[in-house]
Amino acid sequence: MREVHVALRPHWLNGWFLVLFTSPRIVVGSTEHRARWGRAVTIPVAAGQRVGAGIRYFGRGRLLGVEDVELDDTVPAGSTLLFRNGPWNHDPFRLVRVGRSGA
Repeated sequence: MREVHVALRPHWLNGWFLVLFTSPRIVVGSTEHRARWGRAVTIPVAAGQRVGAGIRYFGRGRLLGVEDVELDDTVPAGSTLLFRNGPWNHDPFRLVRVGRSGA
Protein backbone atom coordinates (compact mmCIF):
# COMPACT_ATOMS: atom_id res chain seq x y z
CA MET A 1 0.00 0.00 0.00
CA ARG A 2 1.34 3.42 -0.95
CA GLU A 3 -0.02 6.94 -0.78
CA VAL A 4 -0.61 9.01 -3.90
CA HIS A 5 -2.01 12.51 -4.37
CA VAL A 6 -5.05 12.79 -6.64
CA ALA A 7 -6.29 16.09 -8.08
CA LEU A 8 -9.22 17.00 -10.35
CA ARG A 9 -9.27 19.98 -12.66
CA PRO A 10 -12.16 20.80 -14.98
CA HIS A 11 -11.61 21.80 -18.58
CA TRP A 12 -11.38 25.58 -19.01
CA LEU A 13 -14.46 25.67 -21.25
CA ASN A 14 -16.92 24.12 -18.78
CA GLY A 15 -14.97 24.61 -15.55
CA TRP A 16 -17.05 27.55 -14.32
CA PHE A 17 -20.21 25.46 -14.65
CA LEU A 18 -18.79 22.37 -12.95
CA VAL A 19 -17.30 24.35 -10.06
CA LEU A 20 -20.68 26.00 -9.40
CA PHE A 21 -22.98 22.99 -9.74
CA THR A 22 -21.02 19.81 -8.98
CA SER A 23 -19.15 18.03 -6.22
CA PRO A 24 -15.97 16.26 -7.35
CA ARG A 25 -15.24 12.73 -6.12
CA ILE A 26 -12.29 10.34 -6.29
CA VAL A 27 -12.95 6.60 -6.48
CA VAL A 28 -10.38 4.04 -5.34
CA GLY A 29 -11.64 0.51 -5.85
CA SER A 30 -15.21 0.77 -4.56
CA THR A 31 -14.48 3.53 -2.03
CA GLU A 32 -15.46 7.09 -2.82
CA HIS A 33 -13.57 10.10 -1.43
CA ARG A 34 -14.63 13.75 -1.46
CA ALA A 35 -12.40 16.09 -3.39
CA ARG A 36 -12.04 19.82 -3.97
CA TRP A 37 -11.45 21.36 -7.37
CA GLY A 38 -7.73 21.88 -8.02
CA ARG A 39 -6.59 20.53 -4.63
CA ALA A 40 -4.87 17.19 -4.27
CA VAL A 41 -6.21 14.57 -1.88
CA THR A 42 -3.79 12.05 -0.38
CA ILE A 43 -5.14 8.52 -0.69
CA PRO A 44 -3.65 5.08 0.07
CA VAL A 45 -3.63 2.86 -3.03
CA ALA A 46 -2.46 -0.72 -3.53
CA ALA A 47 -0.79 -1.91 -6.72
CA GLY A 48 -3.41 -3.15 -9.15
CA GLN A 49 -6.17 -1.05 -7.62
CA ARG A 50 -8.38 1.07 -9.88
CA VAL A 51 -8.48 4.86 -9.42
CA GLY A 52 -10.89 7.27 -11.08
CA ALA A 53 -12.64 10.60 -10.67
CA GLY A 54 -16.13 11.87 -11.30
CA ILE A 55 -18.77 14.40 -10.33
CA ARG A 56 -22.20 14.60 -8.74
CA TYR A 57 -24.54 17.44 -9.68
CA PHE A 58 -25.70 19.27 -6.55
CA GLY A 59 -23.88 16.69 -4.42
CA ARG A 60 -26.41 13.91 -5.01
CA GLY A 61 -27.45 11.36 -7.57
CA ARG A 62 -25.30 9.02 -9.57
CA LEU A 63 -21.55 9.53 -9.92
CA LEU A 64 -20.93 10.73 -13.49
CA GLY A 65 -17.92 10.93 -15.77
CA VAL A 66 -15.82 8.22 -14.14
CA GLU A 67 -13.19 6.54 -16.27
CA ASP A 68 -10.90 4.66 -13.91
CA VAL A 69 -7.39 3.33 -14.53
CA GLU A 70 -5.46 0.54 -12.88
CA LEU A 71 -2.38 1.70 -11.01
CA ASP A 72 0.61 -0.57 -11.41
CA ASP A 73 4.00 -0.66 -9.69
CA THR A 74 5.43 1.99 -12.04
CA VAL A 75 3.55 4.74 -10.16
CA PRO A 76 5.74 5.53 -7.14
CA ALA A 77 4.48 6.51 -3.71
CA GLY A 78 3.96 10.25 -3.39
CA SER A 79 3.08 10.73 -7.06
CA THR A 80 0.42 13.24 -8.07
CA LEU A 81 -2.29 11.95 -10.41
CA LEU A 82 -4.19 14.64 -12.32
CA PHE A 83 -7.63 13.89 -13.75
CA ARG A 84 -9.31 16.28 -16.18
CA ASN A 85 -12.50 16.13 -18.23
CA GLY A 86 -13.00 17.23 -21.82
CA PRO A 87 -14.67 20.40 -23.09
CA TRP A 88 -18.22 19.04 -22.75
CA ASN A 89 -19.95 18.35 -19.44
CA HIS A 90 -20.54 14.72 -20.38
CA ASP A 91 -16.84 14.04 -21.15
CA PRO A 92 -15.29 11.64 -18.61
CA PHE A 93 -12.48 12.53 -16.26
CA ARG A 94 -9.33 10.91 -17.58
CA LEU A 95 -5.88 10.58 -16.10
CA VAL A 96 -3.87 13.21 -17.97
CA ARG A 97 -0.69 13.37 -15.92
CA VAL A 98 1.32 11.43 -13.36
CA GLY A 99 3.90 13.65 -11.71
CA ARG A 100 6.14 13.86 -8.71
CA SER A 101 4.81 15.06 -5.39
CA GLY A 102 3.81 18.70 -5.57
CA ALA A 103 3.60 18.64 -9.37
